[in-house]
Amino acid sequence: MSDDIKNKIAENLKPALIRAIRTFIEVGIASIGGAVVFEEVNWLFVLSASGLAALISFLWGILDRLPEVEARKDTKEAEG
Repeated sequence: MSDDIKNKIAENLKPALIRAIRTFIEVGIASIGGAVVFEEVNWLFVLSASGLAALISFLWGILDRLPEVEARKDTKEAEG
C-alpha cells in the first residue's frame, strides 16, 4: 500500500468510526420506529440493517474525504 493511502486511512479512521456509530444508531432507531407501527420489532432485522449501514458508512468514510477531516484541516491551516 502506498504511503498516501496509508495516511488517508489513518487520518480518516476516527471520524469514519464516529460516523459509522452514528449511522448504526440512526438506522436502528428508524427500524424500531417503523416496526412499532406493526406492533412487533424484529430485532434481527434491526441489528442486521444497522450493522450493514454502519459497515458501509465506515468503509466509505476511510476511503473518502469526510467533512469533519476537511474542517479540521482548515482550522489547523488558519491557526498556523
